[in-house]
Amino acid sequence: MTLKDYLSQCVLLDSAINCKLEQLEELKRKELQSKSFLQSFSGGGSQSKVEQTVVKICMLEQEINDDIDKYVDLKREIGELIGSLSDITLKTLMEKHYLCGKKWELIAEEMFISLRNVMYLHKKAMATLEEKYSGSGIA
Repeated sequence: MTLKDYLSQCVLLDSAINCKLEQLEELKRKELQSKSFLQSFSGGGSQSKVEQTVVKICMLEQEINDDIDKYVDLKREIGELIGSLSDITLKTLMEKHYLCGKKWELIAEEMFISLRNVMYLHKKAMATLEEKYSGSGIA
């Protein structure tokens, strides 16, 4: 795995968690609207269908919780890696992109520098981290 792939995991995992949260909300919404769910409270309908859906919801919630645990650990690890940069500008740029998921254009705007300079600084930060962690298996 390249250093860039390693650093990008945080943003990708955050996106995957958000996708699962959307799926969960959709599943809950559909179940609440279904006749079988409403009938189960009035004594009719298929109880096993409702139970199956509740089990699916619980399983998806557990998956989301597991992913959030991984996300928190990964974010801490990547934060420590980026935190090892001594240059505050490089550190800020890397945190904004890899921990906050911001696009390069927005980072350039927020830091009051050109996009070209952002890309130059990113390359410099990556080279610094690769040199620093070349034997660790990360880079």
